[in-house]
Amino acid sequence: MGEKILIGICCLIIGYLFGSISTAVILSKKIYKQDIRELGSKNSGATNMGRIFGLKVGFIIIILDMLKTCLPIWISYFVLKYTPLSQYNMSYYGYLISGLGAVIGHCFPLFYGFKGGKAVSSFGGFIVATCWFLIPIGLSLYLLLLKIQKKVSLASIIISIVLSCLSFLLPILPSWFMNFEMESGIAYSITLCLIALILIIRHKDNIKRIIEGNERKIKWMK
Repeated sequence: MGEKILIGICCLIIGYLFGSISTAVILSKKIYKQDIRELGSKNSGATNMGRIFGLKVGFIIIILDMLKTCLPIWISYFVLKYTPLSQYNMSYYGYLISGLGAVIGHCFPLFYGFKGGKAVSSFGGFIVATCWFLIPIGLSLYLLLLKIQKKVSLASIIISIVLSCLSFLLPILPSWFMNFEMESGIAYSITLCLIALILIIRHKDNIKRIIEGNERKIKWMK
């Protein structure tokens, strides 16, 4: 039991450290010689980067933030499944813990004063890394909501709730709906719900503006 707890802690730390790499801050400082945390909404996420430096830059940040969530998940899974550590049967819980750690690191990065993004790209990265079945559903619905409502925050919140609920159906589907023979189960759904909850909490100010009718709308989708 002690070894499994230690493995879990290591997975959480690895995920957190990956998540703490703020791609938006690094890119804004290195290329534009400005700190994104001092511009626009002062949030170090893809949406603020896109509004300040252009749509293309925003998409680049989305990809990078998703990747920094995927990597610790994949690393934890393969190390715990295909090395001598497989004897502890922790590959399933290990990748879930790493993914959760990456989301926490993205929102509260160790290297940037614990002020990070709002977990949208991290949520997407978790889905991409673990369950291909949810990707087309989430992407299609997300784009549809953006086209109708023109609000990134609202679309992100709704998608996180919908995909979290759908994940409870995964155990009745064939195992190949998951990536890399990863397991689906109640622990997976609970983890996804926790990430969705973090995302929603991080959007509390956006939710207030949505209710008041003051939330900013995107202009690039006709």
